[in-house]
This record gives sequence, structure tokens and C-alpha cells, in this order.
Amino acid sequence: MGAESKETFCLVIRSQDHGESDRILTLFSHDHGRCTAIAKGANKSQKRFVNKLEIFSFLKIYYKEPRPGALFFLEEAELHNSFLPLRRSYLNYCCGSVILEAILAGIPEHEPDSNLFSLMLWALHTIEKSKDPRKPVTLFLIRFFNLLGYRPHFSCCTSCGTETQSSSEFSFDPDTGGLLCQSCSGLTEYNKNRISHGTIRLIEDSSDKPLQQLERTGISLLQIQEVTKIFLEYGRQLFQKELSSWKLFNQLSGL
Repeated sequence: MGAESKETFCLVIRSQDHGESDRILTLFSHDHGRCTAIAKGANKSQKRFVNKLEIFSFLKIYYKEPRPGALFFLEEAELHNSFLPLRRSYLNYCCGSVILEAILAGIPEHEPDSNLFSLMLWALHTIEKSKDPRKPVTLFLIRFFNLLGYRPHFSCCTSCGTETQSSSEFSFDPDTGGLLCQSCSGLTEYNKNRISHGTIRLIEDSSDKPLQQLERTGISLLQIQEVTKIFLEYGRQLFQKELSSWKLFNQLSGL
């Protein structure tokens, strides 16, 4: 007896041709987390898959679970949102790519996380309609590391214990995921990853705010620049790889 057909919601993270007619997809699904699927005959399909399997697409899919070590078999897909504006604007595309690369770099296969799935959908929806798509990406990065269990420690200097409520200035240390005061970090490291008190408060407040309230968070250009810079360094340290879309996003934020 063949495997039972199932359904779930997912976002397309990566899509590439396989042979003449098939497509290999990297998906982030509600029920399985990051997974890899094959859509047989997708490039010749006139109904099941046409214009549905591009990156950023939000789908309801019908699939069969594979035997261990094999690919999911995608039978059909219903398109719920193509997020087309993310592919029509260079800035939007770069911002959306930060979201996708975060999943590819930081999330192992087959580890479902409904909170992360909701955060991804929120981020893509907000990028799509935002006047400045850099803002939702900044908030996404703050929440992303929080959900991974790598929330930065911003209450005090990790070396001497000076509290952030003091008048001291601080820099971010990607090795420890915490702050160093100017005295403990040294001038070179302080200038490299300096972080203002306003950005520290933004990160702390945004880490705990309900997702439906997050869009109303006010963010300055300086805060966008500081958050994206320190999380690029933090991501490199944690994932041990270059994050090309994050690096480009920093450049687009004026760094």
C-alpha cells in the first residue's frame, strides 16, 4: 500500500530545476520545518504547479512523506500568496532573501517551529506592504535569534558587570552574545561593534512584544544599521559561514 497523502502549509525557500521536467524545492513547512521535496513534472505542469513554485511563495501542499533519507513527494500545490512585490523590487528582494537565508543557515531539517513559521509569514507580509522594508527585516532578526535560543545578553557588561542603565557606552561581542563596556572592549572593538542605548532598548523591547504589535515599533536608520551590523557578526559566529544576503542588506542600510 502506498504512503498516505497529507497536506500542510509551507513557504518556498529555494527552487531549482532537476532534469528536464522536475523541480527540487527547499521548503519551510508548518508541520515539518525545513525539508526538501521533489515536484515531478513541475516544469511541464499546466495545472498542478504552474507559477506556484517560485521562492517566497506561500503554499498549501499535498504530499507524501518519504522513507528515511528520501525526498518528500509533492503531489499538488495551492498558491495562497506569491509575494510578487518581493520579486519586483531589488530592495524588497534583498530584504526577503535575508529571511530565506536565515532559515537555510540556522535551522536544521525536520525541526518544526510554529512560532518561527508565523514570524516568517509576518516578515514577508510586512516587507510586501512596508514603505521601508528594512524595518521588518531588522525586527525579524531580533526575534529570529530569540527563537533559536541565542537571545543576546544586554543587561550588563559580560566582563565587569556594568549595567546598561549606566552612562557607560557599549559594544557587542559576537563571541559571547553579550555586551562589553568601552573600558573592557578596547577602542578598536568598541568602534567596530558599538551599540547605542536606544538600540539596546529596541532589541530588548522587540524581543518580547506580541507579534501583532511588532509592526508599530518605531525604528530609526541608526538602529537599523546597528542591529543589522551586530547580528551579521553574531550570525557568522554562530553558523560559521558567510551570509551573503545579510552582508548585502548591511550595504543597503548604509554601512
